[in-house]
Amino acid sequence: HAGLDNLERFQIQQQFMNNQLDLICATSAFGMGINKNDLRYVIHYHLPGSLESYVQEFGRAGRDGQPALALLLYCPGDEYLQQVLGQIELPGNSVLQRIHDGKLSSNSLGDQKELFEFYFNHHYSVHDVQTIMREQNRLSKQRLKIMMNYINAGKCLRQIITEYFGEQMVKKPQMCCSIDKPDWQVQNLGLPAVELLKEEASQQDWQQVIKQLFH
Repeated sequence: HAGLDNLERFQIQQQFMNNQLDLICATSAFGMGINKNDLRYVIHYHLPGSLESYVQEFGRAGRDGQPALALLLYCPGDEYLQQVLGQIELPGNSVLQRIHDGKLSSNSLGDQKELFEFYFNHHYSVHDVQTIMREQNRLSKQRLKIMMNYINAGKCLRQIITEYFGEQMVKKPQMCCSIDKPDWQVQNLGLPAVELLKEEASQQDWQQVIKQLFH
């Protein structure tokens, strides 16, 4: 869906909403904007930057109360992308001060122009802005660390999420997560197989099916 022109994106979105497409590859922003309650699968090809984001994104599946599957694909090293995306590069103090004083165009900040302009336009000092950005960088690292702890966890994934948000899990569902049920198969969940793979899916485990989907 991403990277196409506006007309193609609109057509694909309408086809997806009208159940004319079985599967769509898109950004997380697209997924969060979709109001479709019968999604059966949410597959993350890239690692989310935080557990909060992940829960919000896979929460788009099964909103009709029927079984759904959230699958997060991870390979060691995937976290480096989020480390880069999650960090705000701080320009030098002298550069920020000159921009703050109107002696240097904020265009020199590139993609960060609007971010720093927002704070300067609201009368934040250079020191205040630097403090805010450093704190944001620290929180981003902390969120990613929590996400990685989830990835590498050896206990119930559903329980980790529940505890993280300060709740208690009263009863685990029969098919809870891949930690509790390491040998489960997609067909055990009663979910529809992707149309192109229905015949093969009955003879292959979920890992083989996913590999075929992403070739």
